[in-house]
Amino acid sequence: MPKAHVRAARKERRELEATLTQESRDFAEFKKTKDNPEPNQTSVEPATAVPSPPPVPQASPPAPAEASPLPKKEAVTAFEKEVYIDASSKFTHLVPVIPGTIVCWKFRTKDYDVGFGYQWCDPSGAPSAGQADVQMHRHESQLKEVSGEIVSQQAGHLVLIWDNSFSWVNGKSLHLYVTTSMSDEFEASCMMQAVAEAKKSAADPLGCVILQRSSGKPISTGSFNEELFLGPMWNDVMVALEKCNRLQTKPDFSDTVLYTTAEPDMMSWGAIGLYGIKIVVYGVSHAERGNTATDVPDGIEVRRFSKQPMELCRDLFRLN
Repeated sequence: MPKAHVRAARKERRELEATLTQESRDFAEFKKTKDNPEPNQTSVEPATAVPSPPPVPQASPPAPAEASPLPKKEAVTAFEKEVYIDASSKFTHLVPVIPGTIVCWKFRTKDYDVGFGYQWCDPSGAPSAGQADVQMHRHESQLKEVSGEIVSQQAGHLVLIWDNSFSWVNGKSLHLYVTTSMSDEFEASCMMQAVAEAKKSAADPLGCVILQRSSGKPISTGSFNEELFLGPMWNDVMVALEKCNRLQTKPDFSDTVLYTTAEPDMMSWGAIGLYGIKIVVYGVSHAERGNTATDVPDGIEVRRFSKQPMELCRDLFRLN
């Protein structure tokens, strides 16, 4: 190899060694400075992680409000009984009905099935037209309770029949429950009777009907007449109650419903409670007529007129 090239290679090696040596010194100086800072030099501490706040619990959305159950129509009559039906026998239960009576039944037997059917009869007890033959159906009522209902279109009786005549050996233990109530259509007709009474007094259209629940028949009516008896205190309710006092046979007021076109006043409420009437159904309220509200005595169920009779009441009182 020529000497010139050898000299050049050696020179390049010495320069490279010098460069590496200087870099080693610089690194050592940097490390010393970092590990031992000078007094006037503030070391920077690594940032401490700030703990994140605990998660805010999210309020669960409010549960949807449950719809209030519709008020159940109170039973006018209720009959419950445990009976034993002998083999080859029947058991019958007679239910007095009028147009609009809803008859509901449910029953269950202990060990065996039973036949069931019903028959419509007129007030004398004779089968109604087309009801001479009764359609009976056998039910596995020992496995599942049997229930049903029907609305009467006539006055008379509904005969409920439990049949065990098909069994020659086994008697049947039967638990039955029967109720009656009035249909909405029938109650609307009672409200309309109160409206008809109110039309007798155009100046103050107060009309009242007191209905016997068990028979579905009105026992008294009343309308406002300031010239009757003792003057303006004799509103529709007071007149109807006074007519009841003059009946030869005093009614059982716990078996009645009072329908009136307007909410009773304080004196009327007192008389209603004193007589023992348990249900009052009225049209327009004191607030609608601009009068002061009155307290209802304890133990009295209060309901309002349905839509159509209510509109007629509002027309009478010129509120529409």
